[in-house]
Amino acid sequence: MSREADRQKLPAPMRRDVRLLGGLLGEVIRESGGQDLLDDVERLRHAVIAAREKPPAEDAADVAGDEIAALVAGWPLARAELVAKAFTIYFHLTNLAEERHRVRILRGQADLAQVKGDSEGGAGRQAGGGGPRRESLAAAVAQFAAEPGRLIELLGRLRVQPVLTAHPTEARRRAVATALRRMAVLVDTLDEARAPAELAEVRRRLREEIQLLWLTAPLRVKPIGPVDEVRTVMAVFDDTLFGLAPAFYRALDQATAGLPGGGGPAPLAAACLRFGSWVGADRDGNPTVTAQVTRDAAAIRACAAKYADNLNEAERRCIFAIMVDPCTKQRTGQSSQGAAGCYRAEQDIWDELLNENFRTLREGLDEDQKTKLRDMQRAWIEYRNTTCQFYYDKIHGTMATEMTAACLARETARRALLLKFFQGL
Repeated sequence: MSREADRQKLPAPMRRDVRLLGGLLGEVIRESGGQDLLDDVERLRHAVIAAREKPPAEDAADVAGDEIAALVAGWPLARAELVAKAFTIYFHLTNLAEERHRVRILRGQADLAQVKGDSEGGAGRQAGGGGPRRESLAAAVAQFAAEPGRLIELLGRLRVQPVLTAHPTEARRRAVATALRRMAVLVDTLDEARAPAELAEVRRRLREEIQLLWLTAPLRVKPIGPVDEVRTVMAVFDDTLFGLAPAFYRALDQATAGLPGGGGPAPLAAACLRFGSWVGADRDGNPTVTAQVTRDAAAIRACAAKYADNLNEAERRCIFAIMVDPCTKQRTGQSSQGAAGCYRAEQDIWDELLNENFRTLREGLDEDQKTKLRDMQRAWIEYRNTTCQFYYDKIHGTMATEMTAACLARETARRALLLKFFQGL
């Protein structure tokens, strides 16, 4: 089957989304890496498409495959990495378009089911099927139509407890996942935007998100630690579960409204959602996870929030006092290398807080202020790295590593606190 035939099989809204996202990615690649980089990406893309449309015979040599391998082998490593990054982002974007279309289909089914139910005096019925939408809460309730008392008894004992687990082998960074979630919201608005100005604004914001994705390192430069695991799970709560939980309860109330006692001020099903987590407690699976790490991370964040409007007090109470000072008093932290490890552990916490504060501050700025903030942050990164490197170049010896690590942790913490302070101005 030809690629054109494959393309035509795609639903029109999904084809529109893929074309838009792919085009915006091409613009970002051209702007950031130049036309030559985009040409290399397109050359490889067309070569792979051609090889797919004309596969070699079973016993024949794979000439097209050899040409593709030679094309990639002819690039310098830095160019090959950029091309690979371009394809990685492209696949993220096409997957995003596919996921949003799946949501679009489910919403369409729900709308049709509602129309069917309204026309028949019922609720939650699936068009053409004469019953509730498959896999809906209404469908689950309908299974007990002949035993409403039994259902009410079960609802009284209902408990749903998702257990969140850590995934230390997860390669995709949280920053990438968060950017994709923001883009998913924007892609949703494409179905609603009608005026040219609305479409232009959505397109501009999507392009901005894709540019941020291009500038974000796709993989972690170090193994994921326990604090990273905690932050990842908290992002799931912030971005998904806090909104999903009340929606679940409302849907359950609606599905049980027709039962005896349903539809009143008190729901038939009491609060049944309970969340469990192994994150930060899987001591057997990750030897670096300790109760102290969890306490330190929470204490530093609480301290930074408490003294957000007083930089001097925040620096005095929050930097090193909570984590590094006790760590360096331990036997493992009394050597230069051990102390450096204590500083690096605290820097990890501040670095994540810095990124969060930067993103929050940026969201409240106009375009000119965003540009100034970006330039200011780049200048600070250069200052921090140059300053802390000077410790290493000047001191040498075993103390150099410890002093450099202390400098990086201290400057990162100060910056995180300053960005938080700016949010209150």
